[in-house]
Amino acid sequence: MVVSAVFVGLRTRFGRIGCGTWRRGVLLSGFWVIAASVPATAADRLVAPNGANRGDCSVTACLTIQYAVSQANPTGDTIRVGVGTYSLGAAITIDKSLTLRGPQWGVDPRPGVVSARVAFPGAGSEAILDGSGVIANILVIQANDVVVDGFEVYNSTDALIETPSRTPISNVQIRNNIIHKASSATLGKGIRFQQVANGLVEYNNVFDVTDSGVEVGAGTSGNSTDALVQYNEVHDLGAGGGPGTASSALYAFSASFLDINVTFKRNVVYNHAGDDAIKVGSTDGRDTARVGGLVIDNIVHDAAQDGITINASSTLVQGNEVYRCGSSSAAIYVEHASSAVTIKKNNLHDNSGDVATILIGDAAVTPRGMIVEQNRIECNSRNLFLLRDPAVGTATVDASGNWWGAIDVAAIASHVPATVGVGLPSGRRNGDLTALVSGVDLSHHRR
Repeated sequence: MVVSAVFVGLRTRFGRIGCGTWRRGVLLSGFWVIAASVPATAADRLVAPNGANRGDCSVTACLTIQYAVSQANPTGDTIRVGVGTYSLGAAITIDKSLTLRGPQWGVDPRPGVVSARVAFPGAGSEAILDGSGVIANILVIQANDVVVDGFEVYNSTDALIETPSRTPISNVQIRNNIIHKASSATLGKGIRFQQVANGLVEYNNVFDVTDSGVEVGAGTSGNSTDALVQYNEVHDLGAGGGPGTASSALYAFSASFLDINVTFKRNVVYNHAGDDAIKVGSTDGRDTARVGGLVIDNIVHDAAQDGITINASSTLVQGNEVYRCGSSSAAIYVEHASSAVTIKKNNLHDNSGDVATILIGDAAVTPRGMIVEQNRIECNSRNLFLLRDPAVGTATVDASGNWWGAIDVAAIASHVPATVGVGLPSGRRNGDLTALVSGVDLSHHRR
């Protein structure tokens, strides 16, 4: 077996955005990546634009990735794809446990870290998998333990990278890819996991898709669980959707199957024209009692709707920055979740939500055990926290210790008005709504 170690170092950038506040650009710390051991029988298969589909591709390059997959062992092989454009007449189906490695494997493609990688027509250093706008998918992954690393995946109608709706698979990794241009208004997605356990999506540049950028969802008999979606830049997308649709830039849902338990971590989402930028839990409310997961340390800006929407319970929303989001609801909206959502240490500024900056509750579910604390909330057009209570006074929230951009008690009180709901007595408040009045600790907003 072979074990290798690589140290990856990244950078931090800051800039001043609105309200005199500093915003983080991208903050990524160095780490060690240890490559997993592989079976002794594993082989490299080669693909190049001038290859030929004969032999086993181990010495002389073959022409197509699909042929190389057919020659691969059931587990452990690596298909190494050379620079060039690969025009596809049909989706590439990966039905074996293997690594598909492009010439840019391990190279971060995100604009926010000033990557040297350039999208199509590019700089002649990519392996471009081109669907010419006529095929539904570019890659269809049907096996466990598949890694796709270092490609440009381009120009389909439906999901550019797809997984099966009927067969559960696990340990699929999508890393260091440029993924763009999917045209179907409701199916044009970047990456779609339907029944994938322990999936990983990281260091991708996803843009120009009409629906969701990364969807961690459900198939016909189950849902994706325990996914980690981190360090992606997802932008300029969602034109096919709008309020109430499923076209979120990052979207995880169960559709009432199992707990979701997703982690959305340190992604940057911007210029999203569809529905809520980051959403955990089904839009239709079916996941109200399911475990949602973690939404931590993301940056969301310039979205047409909510910055972050939570439709599942037992979810932590912490350390995010949300700004310049316009919404019919709020910058952060806990809509369908029934209990145990914590909104903590977020920086929410310069948003233009119609109802509030933080809104908890819908017209049907009485939220209980909610926590809203240590957030910085200022310079928003509706600089409010609101709790909706359809059960007339039984909802509970701890909304203490937030900074509202003022030290005057009366001014702060105006930001935390009475909870609202059918028949709720005027002036009722449920829980601790004590705000900060003597200053704010910014340490947890500068990351």
